[in-house]
Amino acid sequence: MSAALDSPGSPLPISLNCHVLVELVDGSGGVERAEFTLVNAKQADFKSGLLDENTPMGQLLLGRHAGETIPYRVGDLLEVRILAVQAGEGSISPQAAVKRRADVRKAAAQSEITNQMIFATASGSKWGDYDVDVDKLMEDEQERMDFTPLHFLDQPIEVTFAASPARPKTPPCPDGFTWDGRAYHITGEISEWTDFTRRGRLARNMRPAHAAVAAEHGSLGVGRFYFRVRVETGQVFDLYYDRLIKDVDDRLGHWFLYRELSENSDGP
Repeated sequence: MSAALDSPGSPLPISLNCHVLVELVDGSGGVERAEFTLVNAKQADFKSGLLDENTPMGQLLLGRHAGETIPYRVGDLLEVRILAVQAGEGSISPQAAVKRRADVRKAAAQSEITNQMIFATASGSKWGDYDVDVDKLMEDEQERMDFTPLHFLDQPIEVTFAASPARPKTPPCPDGFTWDGRAYHITGEISEWTDFTRRGRLARNMRPAHAAVAAEHGSLGVGRFYFRVRVETGQVFDLYYDRLIKDVDDRLGHWFLYRELSENSDGP
């Protein structure tokens, strides 16, 4: 973008296609920076930096200005600080949005394979022998690319299992979930993956060498287990279990509905 960056106190309000730099402040005072472009629902892909304007965060930011601090009590977050706003040069083309998502997913797939290969060849792994099924990783990634995000939700849900998980902190795909007062039955699991990235204050309390190891297989209170599922209505959702410990009385982690997706057509 060639537009100038908005500075605190200047009149440029956040609108569709604006590029925004923010700080997310959690309850412990930890601060995490994030940047994204505000787009419509069809173009949205949060991992690619394309934030749906209809999400709670998108709605919160619309019309705001650089320099504002806004209360935002979601999860362990308390507020959002807007550092800078950059005006877009018109709408993002569907082709550009698709290419951006594909580039991000390709990089993520390559990174996942590399990480697992390194883990598998590391001597003295406490997990013992570990074989990497590269074909399965590529197959799962291709299945994820066969869908386009419709709505970014990231809202808490209650899940159900036909049988209680033997290891609740490393759960399997649930059999159903309840969201916004409605129960959904999961008719099929499409794919699953994990993310052991340390976020916010957790990213700052570990030495880099130890953090690199933790990113391979998780650590206490850190890790997200994602499941792409189809429900009885035909809808497709991504949901995840977050190991994050809220406090001493809430150590089991929580489930969230990440986003709704549509299946890509094979046609032109």
